[in-house]
Amino acid sequence: MFTPRQIKTKTTDRGPANKRGLLVETEGRECSAKRLRLQTSQDCASRSSLTHATTKPAPAVDPSYNEEIVYGLELLLSDYNAQHGENAEWLRERQRTLEGEDGHVHLSSFLTHHIFSKTKPALTQKAIQNAVKAQSSNIIELHSSGYYIRRRTSSTSIIAPERIDWEAQTIYVEPHLSTLSANTPKLLHHLYKHSLGLLSTLLPVQNVSSRNPAWAFITFSGGVDDALAMRKDIWPAGWIVMT
Repeated sequence: MFTPRQIKTKTTDRGPANKRGLLVETEGRECSAKRLRLQTSQDCASRSSLTHATTKPAPAVDPSYNEEIVYGLELLLSDYNAQHGENAEWLRERQRTLEGEDGHVHLSSFLTHHIFSKTKPALTQKAIQNAVKAQSSNIIELHSSGYYIRRRTSSTSIIAPERIDWEAQTIYVEPHLSTLSANTPKLLHHLYKHSLGLLSTLLPVQNVSSRNPAWAFITFSGGVDDALAMRKDIWPAGWIVMT
């Protein structure tokens, strides 16, 4: 039987053509799989590099920041603030007894106290823990749990409250910066660091009262007379001090 050449060619070439197509398709799939594995490996390497590039060590904490926190805590737990005004009530409501010892205040309580409202960076429990550990204090101590602070028993005043003349221990100050009094911990830090001539009998500061960022009343642990207030070598430069 006669078969046209065109049909014969198609019939005889069909098998090999299918085999070649299958081979090409298989090779194509293998190449695609290799490209996918290569791309995935490159993506993982890129993400790993990006992670290492963007991960930076935590910045070092300025020692002044720790000192400001500790000075603020010492002030809140002072003799004066334990006995007078709103702060005395604030303390009584928050003090707890732990392991048979009273006077403990949870760190979270200090985060919302107004004297730390201007503290930068914003106060956290971790910041308080780090500050108390880094800055030694003869007045306050951190509980073994790490989450409570109280006055050291050795720092408790032996003077009866009714015998303390707080008015005689209070001065009026206008700091060198007109906004300094709005930040009590920073005000204390500047006073302690730049008043090296202050008598040890005057420290620590018992209270800071201010209704204006330009001035404040500061109550000390000892009496301050006119002669002491007028001594320029005692007070920070640029401060106005009056009794």
